[in-house]
Amino acid sequence: MSRNAKKTISGLLITAAVCILLLPLFTLLLQGRFLMQRETAFLGRIHEAHPEWEAEILEMLFEESDRKEELQSGQEVFLGNGYTEKGPGILRSRLLRKKALLLGSAAALIIAAAVVLLMLRLRKLQDQEAAVLAREKQALSEELLELSSLRKQNTRLREFIENIAHQVKTPLARTMTSMELLQDDTDTEGHSERASESISHLEEIRILVERLLMIGRMEAGEVIFSADPISLQAMLTEAVSEIPEEDRPELTLNPPEGSFIWNGSYSWTREALRNLLRNCVEHGKGDRPSEITLTETPEEYRITIRDHGPGFAEEDLPYIFDRFYRPQEEKKGHVGLGLNLAKRIVTGQKGELTAGNHPEGGAVFTLFLPRFQEMK
Repeated sequence: MSRNAKKTISGLLITAAVCILLLPLFTLLLQGRFLMQRETAFLGRIHEAHPEWEAEILEMLFEESDRKEELQSGQEVFLGNGYTEKGPGILRSRLLRKKALLLGSAAALIIAAAVVLLMLRLRKLQDQEAAVLAREKQALSEELLELSSLRKQNTRLREFIENIAHQVKTPLARTMTSMELLQDDTDTEGHSERASESISHLEEIRILVERLLMIGRMEAGEVIFSADPISLQAMLTEAVSEIPEEDRPELTLNPPEGSFIWNGSYSWTREALRNLLRNCVEHGKGDRPSEITLTETPEEYRITIRDHGPGFAEEDLPYIFDRFYRPQEEKKGHVGLGLNLAKRIVTGQKGELTAGNHPEGGAVFTLFLPRFQEMK
């Protein structure tokens, strides 16, 4: 039941309880009022008929007495003047008078009407609440059915991608092996160059297939990131060593004696760093190599990767991490899976990855990795 409905019901119940408690008090007040009028009128009649008795009777009215002798004498007066034992009851009904009964009945009817309205209001609130619950249940059922359908579609898509990938990987590996053998056996320089280009293209296809498989596994919810102690310095050193020496970025530690031990998945985090470094090497070549800065703060580790190329166009920045997005000015290159995969890996480990332009030129990627599990 909603909070507003509970407040309304509580208010109505309190109102009904107050009315019921006030009814006896209201009845007693009316009865006392009419009894006082009756006694005053009785004194007026004594004053007119027997003025010598008025002082004595007035004094008796102010006296409180419930002695058994007086009660018995009064009963004998009723009997001696022809009344039966019902006489006191008749007198009491006369004293209450019709006006008091009418007012009391009206008050009772008002309270009864308030109770009926309360019950009707409660019933309406219950019906409304039941209707809301029914709609929510129906909406939840539809969402569950839709979620189940999406999961099935996602599973079929993942299986399709995996099947295609496995079908491609085997002939791709054989082709690469053949091209390498052809390159070794080729005497003509032109043939050797074409063989090298073919190997490079095949390597791009292999990387593309592997990235598709990784993204498919993530979208299917099959990837569970571990939380092993990792030396970010060692990981970056290893990733930098895989880059050709002429394009190798410079690594800076801040502070130089920092520990840089982070809990995460070594293989997945290294894959994200490889993709970012590969992007800087391919698209950010300038007059000097890229720069990597590893910074330690009380709450997080921050990895900044900056190149000295042209940077990102402003219209491309909102879509840098979108899958298959290719900057407008780029006519060739990868199909935009590396940055998307890096973003998924970092955010999947409760980190953050941003892209922007350096004030002095060049593109900048920044990874924010939380140091403590409570921040994840």
